[in-house]
Amino acid sequence: MTENNKFIVMKFGGSSQCLHGMQVICSKISNYLKFNKKVILVISAVGKTTNHLYEITDFIEESYQKIYNTHKQLCQSIDIDFDPIKELLTMLENDVIQYRTMPFVDLIQLKLKIISWGEILASKIVWSYLNKNNVNCQYLKAHSFIKVDNFASNIDRDTLNIKGDFFCDKQVLLNMLGSFNVFVTQGFIATTIDNAYCVLTRSGSNTSASLIANAVNAEKLEIYTDVSGIFTGDPRKITNTKVIPYANYEFCLEASSNGTNVIHPFSIRPCMDKNIPIHIKNTFDPLSTGTIITNQHNIETYLISLQTNVTIFKIHSMNMSEGYGFMADIFGVFEKEKIDVNIVTSSQFEITTTTNEKNTTKIERARLQLLKGHVHDNDYKYKVDVIPNCAIVSIIANDVLHNKKIDKARRLVLKNEIKPIHISVPSSNNLAWSFVVDEQNCQLLANILHEYLISGQNVNKKIGDDIDNNIKRKSKKRKSNELNGSDNFNLNKFKKLTNK
Repeated sequence: MTENNKFIVMKFGGSSQCLHGMQVICSKISNYLKFNKKVILVISAVGKTTNHLYEITDFIEESYQKIYNTHKQLCQSIDIDFDPIKELLTMLENDVIQYRTMPFVDLIQLKLKIISWGEILASKIVWSYLNKNNVNCQYLKAHSFIKVDNFASNIDRDTLNIKGDFFCDKQVLLNMLGSFNVFVTQGFIATTIDNAYCVLTRSGSNTSASLIANAVNAEKLEIYTDVSGIFTGDPRKITNTKVIPYANYEFCLEASSNGTNVIHPFSIRPCMDKNIPIHIKNTFDPLSTGTIITNQHNIETYLISLQTNVTIFKIHSMNMSEGYGFMADIFGVFEKEKIDVNIVTSSQFEITTTTNEKNTTKIERARLQLLKGHVHDNDYKYKVDVIPNCAIVSIIANDVLHNKKIDKARRLVLKNEIKPIHISVPSSNNLAWSFVVDEQNCQLLANILHEYLISGQNVNKKIGDDIDNNIKRKSKKRKSNELNGSDNFNLNKFKKLTNK
C-alpha cells in the first residue's frame, strides 16, 4: 500500500471504550469509508487498567482480578465473545506468575511486557467488535513499528522511562498494511533498537497516534476522549471556562507543558512537523465542536494554566557576580538528584528556579549539597531558601510581551492583595507569562486572570480603563480571609469586589 491513500488516524482513550464509544467508532468509520478514506484506530487501555498493571508489578494481589472483571464486563456490555479475550488474560496471568516466582528472569522486560497488556487487550476487543458489526479490519501489532532510538540497557529501572526519540517506522508500517480499509493497533507500547519492550510516557497513546499520522501523511488526527476539547482553564478550578475552538501548535505546546492535561507536548510535534490538523473531540458529546489544532495563529486566544505542588529554590551567592561555572555547579546538583526544573530566573547574585518534584527527601538532599558547595570542585557555598507549597499560574497567549491586555492583567495582579508574588516572568518563546504564588492563592489568581482576559465583560470595562484606582479602592474593602485560602472560588464575591 502506498502513502498516497488518504488516511484518517483516530485515537480512542480508555474512557471511550463502552457500548456508546464503540457505536461512535463504527459510525465515524462508516462515514469516512463513504469518502474512500482509510482509517487507522489507535486504542488505549480500558479505564484504569494501566494503573492496575503497575500495581501488579508492585505485588498487589487483587489487581489482576480487577482487570479480568473489567474486560469481561466490557465484552458482555458490547455483546462480543469473551473467550478470545479470556485467552489473552490467561497469558497475562502466566506473565504475572512468572514475575512473582522467577527472580532470575529479566524483571524489567517482564514488567514492561505486563504493563503493555492493557493496550493489547483493548485493541483486541475493539477489533472483535468491529468485525462482528461488519467492519472488516486488520489487527496491527504496534511493537513492530513504534520504535525508540535507544537500547534496552538504557531503560530507567525505577521509572521504566527511556530517553530518546520515538518514531514510527514508516516502511515497516506501510508493508504491514493489507487490502483492508480499517486498521486497529495499540498506543503507548513500543520497542527499542534491539527489539526489547519499552513504553512511552503516560498519555503515550496520543503520541503513538501522532507518530502514525506523521508516517502515513494523514489527512488529520482525531483524538476522542471524555472532555470537549482544550478549555480556557481547568473547569474544576476556574469558573466560566470555554472550549477553545481553534488553536495553533505552538500555543498548545506551551499550554500542555504548563499543566494542561488534555494533550501531551510529545503528541503535538509529529503532526506539527507535517502540518496535520489535530481534532480533540468528546466521545460523549457529539454536538460539541471540540478543539482543532493547526498552524493558524490567533492573537486573541488565551488560556490560564495552573500547576500546584511547586517548590521554589532561591540560591544566593556574592561570588556569582564575578565568578563562572556556578550555573553548572547548581544544576549539577539537580541533575544528580534527578530534580526537573521549569522556571529559571537570575540576577547578579541569585538564581531562582521552580520544580514540581514531590519527593521532599530529594529536595532536602539538593539543598544540603548546595549549602556545602564543592559540587564540581568549585569553592562555592550558597545561601539556599526553599519555599514549598507554591503554584504556577500562567497566561498562555501569542506574543505576551506586546499584548496590551496582558500588560493590564499583569498590573492588575501586582495591585491586588495576592501576596507574595515570588516570580513574575515571561517565557523565552513569548508564549506565556507566569506568576509563582503561594498555593493557597493560586485559584483566586487564576480566576481573576480568566475573568479579566476571557470571560468577564464587566471586569474588562471596570478594570481595563482604570486599573490602579479601582484596585486600590477595592483592596481596602477586601477582608484577608474572604477569598484567599478558599478551595472553591466564589465568582459572585469577586464581581462584587471589582465591579461596585
